Amino acid sequence: MGSIVKKRPMFKPLDSISVDAGNVLKGLTIESGGFLGFGELYFSYILEGQIKAWKKHNVAICQILVPMGEVEFRFLDSNLECCKSIIIGESNYGCLTIPPGNWFGFSGLGRVRSLVVNISTIVHDPNECDHINFKSRAWD
Repeated sequence: MGSIVKKRPMFKPLDSISVDAGNVLKGLTIESGGFLGFGELYFSYILEGQIKAWKKHNVAICQILVPMGEVEFRFLDSNLECCKSIIIGESNYGCLTIPPGNWFGFSGLGRVRSLVVNISTIVHDPNECDHINFKSRAWD
């Protein structure tokens, strides 16, 4: 079930421009070298205290932004134990890149709901990723 992680997830802070009428949050640009390709972009809400876990992409690279709210992402090692955690969102804005082969899940920390934006290098294919549904010590 577990797999050896070939590349680890990485987080890159992104710029936020303060504007009186509402901040402008930068995304990915060709110039920054952070854009890895495009298959599809989708948005997902997660409510406070809710958990969406566990998934491992075998081909897709996910580039994830949280422009509204706060979300905790957790990663599992090959023994399906939590090996890394990062909170991203309005207070720690940036792009979380998750290469294929990494088990991950996420939990909503925002007071109402948080918005997760995923820029995937491929169009969604339900046969491309693996899922496990279990309560692990990773969220205890």
